[in-house]
Amino acid sequence: FNGYLGTIMPFFSKKLELGPNIWTSYAQNKAYINGLDNNTQHIRSNVALDIRLNFDDITAGVSGNYSYNSAYSSLNNNSNTPYSTQSVSGYIDIKFPKNFGFSSDANYTINSKRSNGYNINYLVWNANLSKTFFKKENFILGVYAYDILNQNISVDRDISSNVVTDIKTNIISRYLLLKATFKFNSNKAKEEDAF
Repeated sequence: FNGYLGTIMPFFSKKLELGPNIWTSYAQNKAYINGLDNNTQHIRSNVALDIRLNFDDITAGVSGNYSYNSAYSSLNNNSNTPYSTQSVSGYIDIKFPKNFGFSSDANYTINSKRSNGYNINYLVWNANLSKTFFKKENFILGVYAYDILNQNISVDRDISSNVVTDIKTNIISRYLLLKATFKFNSNKAKEEDAF
């Protein structure tokens, strides 16, 4: 079972937008282990709020997220320990004169009530500087910096039958990328055609 409820509420001619949302999921699994009946239930719930500012040359936003997870196994009490994940993120996009642009985003994650060594907090920060070319602004040349603080990691928990597994995965760490993009259909061209 999965359920989601969310909305976007605009204010001041969409200069300010609030986006609260909530979702929950429930899973149940029955299995036989060494001839014994094992019932596993897993409930996940998540509450989030997005706040966005929209101006002509600047868009920015922040969001907060709290996820609570509770599991139950009739054969393994270790599965019955709830755990949570919290995150705060933000981004900014700025358009400068002469078709230059700058954008940056960051996400801070807090993991709680997991196994020793898996309650890891980390901050992932990315940024880029780009410039568009031609009348339709459909050619973009940019320098992109990913995971500037070199902290990118993924922590997850898998609950199945009577086994709880905490998983830590290293992801591609800090790197720079020079990227050229050509758009065959440009939003800039569509905006100009509308007038």
